Amino acid sequence: MLTSRSFARINLSLLALVILIVYLATTFSDGANANSGASSYFAACPPGTQPLAGSKCSLLSPLSLGSNSSLDCGGNALVPSRSGTASHRSEPEVAIFLDGSKTVVIKNCIIEHFDFGVFA
Repeated sequence: MLTSRSFARINLSLLALVILIVYLATTFSDGANANSGASSYFAACPPGTQPLAGSKCSLLSPLSLGSNSSLDCGGNALVPSRSGTASHRSEPEVAIFLDGSKTVVIKNCIIEHFDFGVFA
């Protein structure tokens, strides 16, 4: 027989479950490590980049995507920490590195001023 105390426990358990689901959904959508091969990334500056003014994200090292992953930059531009010139390579030279990765989706990304945008 269910009492009001039992209903309170059930409601509290359901609330805790909803909070956990929301926490996990936000953690894995915006806090995923770009080098881990996780299944998706948040539509902002990807992890491993530094936000700059004007919807640009500065890369300190190439973003390495694993198989079955996706990267959504949300329309932000990926730029190197140092642009290449006629006598110097960009740093990093590559924006996105796919080492044997399969089924990778890259969308809403503008890749500027790298020696190599995507290297697979």
